[in-house]
Amino acid sequence: MAVFENFKHQTIILFASIAIALAIATLGILSIDAWATTRVASVAVIMLAIAFMVEVGVPKKRQTSLMDTHLSELTGESRFQDIVEEAPDPILMLDSRGYLSFINKTAEAAFGYRRKELLGKHFAELGVFSANSLPKAMKEFTLLMSGNPSSNYSADFVRKDRSGFGAEVSHKPIIIGGKFEGIEIIVHYSEEKKKA
Repeated sequence: MAVFENFKHQTIILFASIAIALAIATLGILSIDAWATTRVASVAVIMLAIAFMVEVGVPKKRQTSLMDTHLSELTGESRFQDIVEEAPDPILMLDSRGYLSFINKTAEAAFGYRRKELLGKHFAELGVFSANSLPKAMKEFTLLMSGNPSSNYSADFVRKDRSGFGAEVSHKPIIIGGKFEGIEIIVHYSEEKKKA
């Protein structure tokens, strides 16, 4: 629980810091371009949504109960699910063994695969990491799984149509009740690389 509390606090501090930076940029005190502002905002929203999903949990199926208490709970959860689903960056989640358990719409578009083609497959067998980048991805997964710190890295990816693109990969362990449950992965790439 202490690790989770630390994660929640770090996420809140990160989100608040980004909000302050955006406010300063808006006031013109800090000069950053529109692309950087958008990127910072998207990372803040994604991190907040992931922190919420870790705390509340993501239901496998939505309940159709008409009871007011259930409806209000579902409304809050679905808002954050929608945020992650519509995020501007590809987001993937792996379970504790490395099998893909979630992929958002942006990831589907970036890689050219439909969800059902990838869900349930081990990340090493997805075919989205280039041959040169797969060993690095496996090393990072192993580090995170064993509780060691891991850093962002650049990777080359391969789309279903065999075209490629490069991106920065950030990832965080999903810890629930002090236990490693998986990894969330965010693939950051620019508009120019998306078109390549």
